[in-house]
Amino acid sequence: MKLRIEAAVGGRGLGGLNKGNLYEIVHRLGRDGLITTRTEAQEGPVPDRSIHQITDAGREYLAAWFAEAAPEPVPLRDEFVQRVLAASLIGPDEVRKVCGIQRSARLSELKTLQRMRRERAGMPAAAFAVAAAIHRVQADLETIEEAEQHAGSRLLDEPATVAEPSLQHPVRARRAG
Repeated sequence: MKLRIEAAVGGRGLGGLNKGNLYEIVHRLGRDGLITTRTEAQEGPVPDRSIHQITDAGREYLAAWFAEAAPEPVPLRDEFVQRVLAASLIGPDEVRKVCGIQRSARLSELKTLQRMRRERAGMPAAAFAVAAAIHRVQADLETIEEAEQHAGSRLLDEPATVAEPSLQHPVRARRAG
């Protein structure tokens, strides 16, 4: 199964699948009644083959999964954004340095993805996966440009001294008084 999936999306260059994760997913699908599994004996010194089949509940789950929006691929608390915010406390040169390092990494990634796009042009699943990755890297590059435009601004204020919270429970404190 791992080899078939990797072949469809272009292999390890797109981040190969972890066999352990795949087994965990298949086990969870079976446990939840979304697939059934039967074992088929193989001839010779090869392990028995597991045959997985989707159940009606699995089809319903899949239909519901298709009907909802995919989660946001980058959380609001993105690490690059956090680094830019922290660098802004030091100054514009530090923000530009963080941006330069990030840009170099993303341009290198983009170059690799463009090579992969040429190599996998005849593989529809891989071509789609690579195109999606290219779009995300291009969006990252736009974010880096945006960060550089704000390099001269102090994006965060230094934290004020925070008063220590009372160790006494507020409800108990009212009753005691």
